[in-house]
Amino acid sequence: MKLKQWLIITFAITLLCGCTNVSTTTVSIEDKLPRKIEKQLEGADFKENTGFKLFSNNKDTYYIIYDTTKQVDGFPGRRETTDGGVIIKINNGKELDTPKRYIYKIKRSPLYDSIEIEKNGLPSSFDLVGSF
Repeated sequence: MKLKQWLIITFAITLLCGCTNVSTTTVSIEDKLPRKIEKQLEGADFKENTGFKLFSNNKDTYYIIYDTTKQVDGFPGRRETTDGGVIIKINNGKELDTPKRYIYKIKRSPLYDSIEIEKNGLPSSFDLVGSF
């Protein structure tokens, strides 16, 4: 009986210790940006008013803003890298008549070491990186 109790306690401790370093990440599509970010984007001159912008609060929240003349197909994909970073994957679809803004909010604890973006499977870059 003592061996059985010892095994159960050992298993429980191992399970609890393995759960302490778990990071949590959520990605959502937003309708509006926080006012602090809107103020930074006002008056900014972007080529063709398209491209990716990244903002962070340096705690646990990121916003990726994608202004484009193409439709974005589906929810963005996400792949975490072994070095504490993440790759966000976005696929463009058909051409739109007017530019559209897509806003993605990423909450993660702890922070990512790096964020990369892929558009249609190819590496892309951010036109603007800021904090709020």
